[in-house]
Amino acid sequence: METAPLPSHSHGRTFSVAIALLGIIASAEITLVAWKFIEQTRKPAVPSKIDVSHLPKAESEPTALNLDDTFTAAEAESEKPPAFAKPTPVAVKERASGASVMISDLISLAKNRRDAGDTASALLRLREATAMDPENVEAISELAMTFEKMNQAEKAFEQWRKIYDKGEAAGIYFSAAEAKLKAPTAAAPPAMTAMQRPAESAGPALPGIEEGKNLGVLEVAAADSNDAVAGRRVTLRIPIKKRPGLVINVQDVVIQVLFYDMLEDASVVQTNANVNSHWTTIPADWSDDDIEILEVEYTQPPPFEGQSKDKRNYFGYVARVYYQKNLQAWRAEPAKLRVQYPPPPILQTEDPNP
Repeated sequence: METAPLPSHSHGRTFSVAIALLGIIASAEITLVAWKFIEQTRKPAVPSKIDVSHLPKAESEPTALNLDDTFTAAEAESEKPPAFAKPTPVAVKERASGASVMISDLISLAKNRRDAGDTASALLRLREATAMDPENVEAISELAMTFEKMNQAEKAFEQWRKIYDKGEAAGIYFSAAEAKLKAPTAAAPPAMTAMQRPAESAGPALPGIEEGKNLGVLEVAAADSNDAVAGRRVTLRIPIKKRPGLVINVQDVVIQVLFYDMLEDASVVQTNANVNSHWTTIPADWSDDDIEILEVEYTQPPPFEGQSKDKRNYFGYVARVYYQKNLQAWRAEPAKLRVQYPPPPILQTEDPNP
């Protein structure tokens, strides 16, 4: 049986145009996607920004952080400081200086020696301590107690007086010194004899003479010169006045004049200069006049070439007048020496140098 062929259908023009237009659009989209891909491959990836406002503020940061600021991950990583563990605060005790430790050890050693009955050794250690620090009230008080144990009331009185003169600055030692000095025997220690007491003729205060004293020191005149060859020379003229009508026993008069130098480190020490003295009129017995003048000369020669010698500068003097072993009057210049080296009220039989 013979089959008839299928009929062929022809497409219209409108259909063809639509198909072509769809092809063009599809090609354009493919081209755009390809261009975007190429652009992405040319630029480095820019990460999204990270908001750090929710992070807690680090305690170690010295300045405030603006919580509104944001950083990229790359910037945050580059600017982030290295992380260190926060140190734990530790209390540190102040270390005593080497000199303070040595003084404390000397005082402790002196106490042990004194308790063992070796007062001479205790005295030596305490004098070493006071030489290192003349203002150490603990060492001074221990020195006073050591003198008391040695039955040297006069010397103990002198040490207690040093502490008392410091006032409240001496702390608890001031009260101890005050009690010692106000004791019934403080004004006249047991070792004091009748010859050591002021003469009965002592009376009221007079110009240049204190109440209860027989001698006084008037204004001291000082002449100072410095020569490249002769060196430094200081001459003091010290007028010493007696109470009118009193007959002075010159054997009972003791005058101490101490000179002091300043070293390069500003410390003040007793001088090593040559010191000479003489009365301007002979005999000096206050028989013809109520005033006799003592002239004292300080001479510090310059060092010889090549000689090793500490550089010293004249600093000042302390002049003390005793009669019948009792302090009558004293002068000191500058004021620092008056504060640092007050004289004992009773003449000491040992070396008067502080």
